[in-house]
Amino acid sequence: MNIRPFSVADTEAVVARGCPKISLLVRASNAGVAAMHEKLGYHPDDVVCLGKRLIPDAPICPPV
Repeated sequence: MNIRPFSVADTEAVVARGCPKISLLVRASNAGVAAMHEKLGYHPDDVVCLGKRLIPDAPICPPV
C-alpha cells in the first residue's frame, strides 16, 4: 500500500473543486503520522469520532 500525505497540488485540486476542508482520521496510537500531518498544517478538531468494529483488526506486521 502506497500512503503519502496530500501534496500542495492535491490540496489545490481539491480546493478548485470547491471542497472547503480535508479531514483525516489517524489512530491515537499513531503519533508519528499525526505529528507529520500537523507539520503539514493539519490540526486536531474538536469533534468526537464514533466507530463500530465489525471485524477484528488484522495483526500489525513489524517492518521488514
